[in-house]
Amino acid sequence: HNETSTLASLELVPGDGGALFRHKAGQYLSFKRDVPGRGSQRRNYSISSAPGADHYRISVRRQDEGVVSTWLHDTVKVGDQLQIANPAGDFFLDASSQSPVVFLTAGVGLTPVMSMLGELAQTSSSRRIRYIHGADTTSLAAFRPEIEALAEQGIVTADIFYAQENAPAENRGITAHAGRVTAAWVKENLDRSATYYICGPDSFMRD
Repeated sequence: HNETSTLASLELVPGDGGALFRHKAGQYLSFKRDVPGRGSQRRNYSISSAPGADHYRISVRRQDEGVVSTWLHDTVKVGDQLQIANPAGDFFLDASSQSPVVFLTAGVGLTPVMSMLGELAQTSSSRRIRYIHGADTTSLAAFRPEIEALAEQGIVTADIFYAQENAPAENRGITAHAGRVTAAWVKENLDRSATYYICGPDSFMRD
């Protein structure tokens, strides 16, 4: 499923029909692929589906000259079998906490957060949830239907920043902003007592 022109989601189920290993929201899957002329390639991709589903969903951005991302986008088809390790990683939601939570992401950094949001939504968490995302354009803002549904239900308060175009008029529970997320905006608008989960490109993390 194409989320945007550069981001595609794949749904994965066990080839033997067995049970899935339940992941923690925010963890990733490790892929191994032997590529002719390029040798053995290993990549990690965050799981973007909530724990407890009957499949794993990963959402992969096509990288220029990316050996594995290009292969996943262009070659993998329904029914193919992939070599994947069990979920791993220590960037995951603390589901035992009751503090307010802020998800601060940019670009493809939203993929692990989609899993975290899914877990909070399906457990009917009473935590105050704030979602802030930075995208270049409206067409590259992935998972908007999912975010809109959560915002309309009052589960999250959502802000999306558009770095390369004017902010559109949002009317489905999302506040739109022109420009990039800045440290000054964060300090002025967000809850300092919240637990923060921050994920995005290097430049965003430095900012």
